[in-house]
Amino acid sequence: MRESQGIGTLRALGLALALGAIWSGAPREEQPEAEGLRIVVNTSARKLYVYEDGKRTRTYTVAVGKRGHRTPTGRYAISRVVWNPWWHPPNRPWARGKKVTPPGPNNPMGRVKMYFRQMYYIHGTPERGSLGRAVSHGCVRMANSDAIALARLVHRYGGGASSSTIDRLVRNSRMTREIWLKRRIPVHIVARSAAVEDGRLELYGWGAEAEAEAVWRDALAALEEAGYDLATLDREELWSLVVRSEGALVSAQVASLVKSEPATGLARVS
Repeated sequence: MRESQGIGTLRALGLALALGAIWSGAPREEQPEAEGLRIVVNTSARKLYVYEDGKRTRTYTVAVGKRGHRTPTGRYAISRVVWNPWWHPPNRPWARGKKVTPPGPNNPMGRVKMYFRQMYYIHGTPERGSLGRAVSHGCVRMANSDAIALARLVHRYGGGASSSTIDRLVRNSRMTREIWLKRRIPVHIVARSAAVEDGRLELYGWGAEAEAEAVWRDALAALEEAGYDLATLDREELWSLVVRSEGALVSAQVASLVKSEPATGLARVS
């Protein structure tokens, strides 16, 4: 009798462990990184950049983490995507009193969310007025249409679902589906005070959080990543622009600073 009870207990324990592995979100075998696609988020610029084969192909305005809830900088990767997610309030003081929200127009996660770090996502939002600002609790928010476009691109390079499956999920905003990618998509999050946009160098100001020398270094990095030859840079003119950026956003045509055309296909992320 005792032996049969012991066998039954072991079987029950084995079943419980098996179910735990299934339902507890146990880590899967790590996927390789996808080739050709990488995502860069500049929290200072409130911009998300898409690079395909080393060339910037898309730029999106995003919302990022506010003071006290900064979006973490560093190198990460998207390994799974949740379409039409539910929102479950996290166990954080700011979420007290919040209720679980099903998929729909009022869901804080929007139409799709892409994990890049535990508890941090790139996701859609119904609050378009928040874009371009530092207002989130650490996640990167995008307009729903932009988040859908980015998620489609992530699946194109990372796999995990057919285009017809994605089409169905886009059409049915209440159909929730979590999809693991076959290949991870690299995500690099930086906080730089300079960026090159449409042939212009933009500086986002300096002061308590960004000193002039840091802006200078970020400006050099932004120009180099955009493919410009720094040997032809008018450094006095750039320094004058940096000085004028104290506490303000300023910009100038790159052509007025650098006497060379950008080298095609050389944009890189360091």
